[in-house]
Amino acid sequence: MASEDINVPSPPPTGDDGGGGGKGEETSAEEGALSLTPGLPIRGIRMKFAVLTGLVEVGEVSNRDIVETVFNLLVGGQFDLEMNFIIQEGESIICMVDLLEKCDITCQAEVWSMFTAILKKSIRNLQVCTEVGLVEKVLGKIEKVDSMIADLLVDMLGVLASYNLTVRELKLFFSKLQGDKGQWHVPQKYGPDAFFNFPGKSAAVSNLNEEVT
Repeated sequence: MASEDINVPSPPPTGDDGGGGGKGEETSAEEGALSLTPGLPIRGIRMKFAVLTGLVEVGEVSNRDIVETVFNLLVGGQFDLEMNFIIQEGESIICMVDLLEKCDITCQAEVWSMFTAILKKSIRNLQVCTEVGLVEKVLGKIEKVDSMIADLLVDMLGVLASYNLTVRELKLFFSKLQGDKGQWHVPQKYGPDAFFNFPGKSAAVSNLNEEVT
């Protein structure tokens, strides 16, 4: 479909491979995918996803356009699995989850598979998912999705759980993930056995023993 693209600045270097282009360059956010600008520019990640959701509901976009546009919005520019895969806004993750409820199974599978791939590539992506409570949000929906999608979600949750899991999320996790014949889905652990994340907030480092006791 004929359309105009939004020109947005490329995200600055992040120090985490996959952070985007250099300073001062401009990249088309929807290049090669769906344009969200029929006329006037659309500001705000929620508004952009709302427009995309509307187009999905009326059947105006292909699965390929949906997948490409979702990931362009997540990274704030032209998505690239090797060069630009850092999620820029946590709010976009929640918008993506809500959007996928209106997409067909094939589209959902493509998005969740790619999303899990970019989580494995960056601790910063894992951190932003933790900040928006993605584990709890997904677990609240997992019983209602197709079995193929549920398997993909279990894999994705396993990656997130290897990074961080609250007590509340852990209880919910085990209550939802019991498989057939009483056996549990045990997600594979990805990433290092230990790592440090310094978000720059006061008292960001705590003693593990103090947390558990």
